[in-house]
Amino acid sequence: MSLVTTQAMEQCMGIIDSGATASLGSIDAMESIVKKNIAQKGDSRIELDLEKRPTFKFGNGLTKTCVSTAQLKVDAGNHRGNMEVHVHDTPQQPILVSRKALRSLGAVIDFERNQVIYRHVDPKMVVNLMEAENGHLLMPLTGNLTAGGVPRETAFQSLSDE
Repeated sequence: MSLVTTQAMEQCMGIIDSGATASLGSIDAMESIVKKNIAQKGDSRIELDLEKRPTFKFGNGLTKTCVSTAQLKVDAGNHRGNMEVHVHDTPQQPILVSRKALRSLGAVIDFERNQVIYRHVDPKMVVNLMEAENGHLLMPLTGNLTAGGVPRETAFQSLSDE
């Protein structure tokens, strides 16, 4: 198990994977989130669908059928939402946060500064992302996505705005 996996699992962080078409994580990662949510909120904040079991094909040609799909309740600023995570049984694999999930938040990521603005949540809030030793950017999957953010004076709209 690599240090990035250990960090992400222990801290209930998702690895930002803009190439992933769907968010995907292990039973172990989901169990870590459940434990932290129960400790912090008194509720697991996860609903499982044991019937929804998609199969994914990876770049190395291997396929994996998931054991379930979870709806993970996520707080983002003053908003509440759900993030769909397909759950597999490969041990100790962190959750990969897909471009679909990032798009739903309106995420605009500054890779030079390791910061993100979630335009659909609060276009004035700049949030620092954690960086793992291997360079992966990590975002929290418990607590509030905008916690610790710094407000900017003007709302960010798009890169094409002047």
